[in-house]
Amino acid sequence: MMRSILTALVAVVIPLLVTACSSNTSPGAMTAVPYGQAKPNPRLAGAMSVGTVAGGQETNPLWTSQVDNESFRQALTNSLRAYGYLAPSADRASYSLDANLMSLDQPFIGFDFDVTSTVNYTLRGQGTERSYPVTAVGTGRMSDSVAAVIRLKVANERSIKANIEKLLNELQGF
Repeated sequence: MMRSILTALVAVVIPLLVTACSSNTSPGAMTAVPYGQAKPNPRLAGAMSVGTVAGGQETNPLWTSQVDNESFRQALTNSLRAYGYLAPSADRASYSLDANLMSLDQPFIGFDFDVTSTVNYTLRGQGTERSYPVTAVGTGRMSDSVAAVIRLKVANERSIKANIEKLLNELQGF
């Protein structure tokens, strides 16, 4: 009797532990995609490359989802490409864009998770250097997933995507 209860308990607990592991953010989910025909700022169109991306952290599967530098770099690069800002190659770029993820404020518990990302972007080239400090919020809701680790990952991805979208709006005024 005791053995069958233990077996049943293990059969329920093990799958819960396995599905409760945190996973890396997806560059595709963090990529900003224009709605309709977005026109890039003519001064920057086809003239940018992504330089240094820093401040991110690797996800520890036993703890919380984070945003790693490489995923952030891919999302930023793909976003610049989608909006028409990315140069054909880095050596043909007139401007370099660095990104430093200053903070990723995450809740520890809750139903809906609001994650606030603060990134300092620096655009260099053509004798100019401009800093763009951007803060954005992304939310992971219960309707996205019952699992808290997945809601947090979704909130991270949405926060970075919103952050990149704000940067792209700022670049219109360059």
